[in-house]
Amino acid sequence: MLAISKSRKSIEGIAHTRLGIKETTLAIASTLCLIPICANAGTSMAGIAGIYQTSVALDACTSVNLTINVSEDGGPSVNASSNNGPSPFASALLSGFNSCTDTSFLAIGDTTAIQFSATRGNPGQPPKTVSASGTIPLTDLFSNAADSLNFHLTLTQFGGVFSQQAHSHDTVTNGTSSVTTHLRADFQASFANASVSAVSQIFGQIPASGGNTFASVAYLKSHEVTISK
Repeated sequence: MLAISKSRKSIEGIAHTRLGIKETTLAIASTLCLIPICANAGTSMAGIAGIYQTSVALDACTSVNLTINVSEDGGPSVNASSNNGPSPFASALLSGFNSCTDTSFLAIGDTTAIQFSATRGNPGQPPKTVSASGTIPLTDLFSNAADSLNFHLTLTQFGGVFSQQAHSHDTVTNGTSSVTTHLRADFQASFANASVSAVSQIFGQIPASGGNTFASVAYLKSHEVTISK
């Protein structure tokens, strides 16, 4: 019978749901086996991320909500000891409603074909700045219409740092065998000021002012050890 602990979901939520960071392996140490027990010496992951959100009216009929997530996993700008090259990533969600035509839209998409740079903060702290630019292909989930979002985004950290640490211990059993995973994640985030230009192929320029806006920058690192017996 297969038994899986659910405690790890809280950590995965930090890395994926809250930050939009795509998981990347930075270093995998050798495996040590003392029959019948094997221990993977560790897998580490780190990432820098930024998020921008706004809700704004385009005209008398149409209002939109825009979210842009950008991140970079691995590479010297995140972890100087890593042999992996930088892995940038961007995703966007553009939704809204046209009251004149009674039409809703919800377009999503992502890409790795972006320019990304970051100025690191102090050790274990959020980055001071995050900058990204590129074009994200979008698809409307209601009409299946194709769109694209051309964006230039710079986020500048300000204010205090919000920190969170999480630990999990999961065990998967199958008959007389079991695999235990120990995971630790450290997360630091700050608010950010945003300088942004965002242009939709369908809706045109998304105003950078006049709406409700939120932005933040964050740093995440984790370390995982797996023991099988």
